[in-house]
Amino acid sequence: MAMSKEEAVILGLLSQLPGATGRTKLVKLVYLVDNLWAEHTGRPLTGYRYHWDNFGPNAVGNQIVATLDGLSDSGLLRSSQGSTPYGNPAYYYRTSQACDPAQLPLSSDEWMFVQSITKRFGKLNRESMVKVAKATLPMKNAAQGDVLVLEANPDIEAIQKRVLSNADLMAQVDESLLSDDPGISLEELKASYAQ
Repeated sequence: MAMSKEEAVILGLLSQLPGATGRTKLVKLVYLVDNLWAEHTGRPLTGYRYHWDNFGPNAVGNQIVATLDGLSDSGLLRSSQGSTPYGNPAYYYRTSQACDPAQLPLSSDEWMFVQSITKRFGKLNRESMVKVAKATLPMKNAAQGDVLVLEANPDIEAIQKRVLSNADLMAQVDESLLSDDPGISLEELKASYAQ
């Protein structure tokens, strides 16, 4: 059975997080991956569409939860249930032994975005995650109940255009890719771009 991008992103996130992760936090992490990807590419990484529900961004129709249920049923995830301090049910997820992160159908760029989000936000608690997700541009441009528009960030687009229009830099990159020489270092690249 082929794995969907949605399943791969969820498993990728969970494989980077220690212990079990709560449902609300995981939903926000998936949203943040999609939003960051959209800021760079103009479209979300997964096929989820998001709306503003009671706790900020959530997949329309609770599709992330449906994917989690499917992954649990397939044995790639382990789920458990607890309760909140208020007595409400709380759901937690972690990858199972059957999940091999190296086999997930994610490109190196996609992995970089997943890892970037887990590094930056993975240690936050649920309340902090909700605040971070609510502070994103799609949330600022919407009202509660609205479908969120995830799109390219104009500032990132401008930087991408400047880098791509720098003929000298692009020639150095092309030359580096064609040679056995390790090429330009990150520091040299930064210095060249700064000029």
